[in-house]
Amino acid sequence: MKTNAAFYLIFVPGLLMHAATARAQFSIEPGQHEFDPTQINTTSRPFEFTITNVSDSTVTLHPEHFSISAVEARSKELAVLSYNIEFDKRDWPGRLHYMLEGFRAEEIDILGLQEVIQRDTLDNQAMTIADALGFYYYFDSVDEEGRDQRYGNAIVSRYPILETNFRALEPTSAYRKVVHAKVNVEGNVVDVYNTHLHNPPDAGDIRTEQIADLLDFVEQTRSGGIMFLTGDFNSAPDWPEMEGLYGVFTDVYPLFHDNHLAPEHSTLNPRLGFPERRIDYVFFNDEGTGEIFPLSAALILDDVQKDDQLENDHFGVLARFDVSWDADEFEITSPDSAVVLGPGEAVNVKVVFKPMTTGRKEAELSVGDRSASVIGEAFDATIRHSP
Repeated sequence: MKTNAAFYLIFVPGLLMHAATARAQFSIEPGQHEFDPTQINTTSRPFEFTITNVSDSTVTLHPEHFSISAVEARSKELAVLSYNIEFDKRDWPGRLHYMLEGFRAEEIDILGLQEVIQRDTLDNQAMTIADALGFYYYFDSVDEEGRDQRYGNAIVSRYPILETNFRALEPTSAYRKVVHAKVNVEGNVVDVYNTHLHNPPDAGDIRTEQIADLLDFVEQTRSGGIMFLTGDFNSAPDWPEMEGLYGVFTDVYPLFHDNHLAPEHSTLNPRLGFPERRIDYVFFNDEGTGEIFPLSAALILDDVQKDDQLENDHFGVLARFDVSWDADEFEITSPDSAVVLGPGEAVNVKVVFKPMTTGRKEAELSVGDRSASVIGEAFDATIRHSP
């Protein structure tokens, strides 16, 4: 525990109701406290701060005078895209140019790409896109490294990629996979998953098995904070196999489109003869942490092309989110009704540290217009089993 000299707080009249007209003085002891390192998704033992009236007058503190908040708001907007790029069909150089223009115009931060390919005669498409944007990327495939051709999924990110994971989904005979990247967004870990499920419309049983395996993979690899899942699921939102997924994740698109099952919201391109069906998604975790606030969701890269060689068989799904960290990682237990303090009298408030993400956290315990410092270091020692 670290302690500093006591903080002296001065309240102007009107902030506190008191008998005297003189301004009241308080001390908060200690002026700073650092919690022992704490495992994420657990709660520390409570620590007590003492607020003492050091003035000569009686004063009244109300519940709204007590608060705790992160030192920095650390709120950020993230634009997340799901897009099946249809490997190098038709005019790939022309389609690539169109894609890159769209990615830059929309200022996309994280891209989940499906149907990515590399050959001896073609550089990995995710690498090409990442290099053009100045981004990071992770590609993986059920095709072994070193093969002349590898076909898989990729995550392309404006922010550095800290760690990657991969699983070939059951049943492996269907040749599908999920990729995972832990992305460092300004010191905070964001889990990004990207997949592409079995495609025949009547293969719901296989997709059900794939989704169950995917959710197990997520449970094994997640960091416990903000989480996105992108992909081409080859399944409409109201098909039975999607029920398990909707039990864990929130589909962002229906939050902004009441008629999201209507043909106009198809992510498949009808101009190339495909059925009008929404099968591409951006999902996010919705566990009541208050860390993610969806801002919008829309189809992009859906312009009519004069040359059908520039058409793609899928449209992109772009979602924007406001994300924040640390806002709720310290919690104060303060009086739930007014407290009257005479000269020299004190009231105690308790603070706990309940981190959701790893790293060093700082907050301020405030009483009126002054504050004391609260610090915590969060770690992740979760035992995870390999798939």
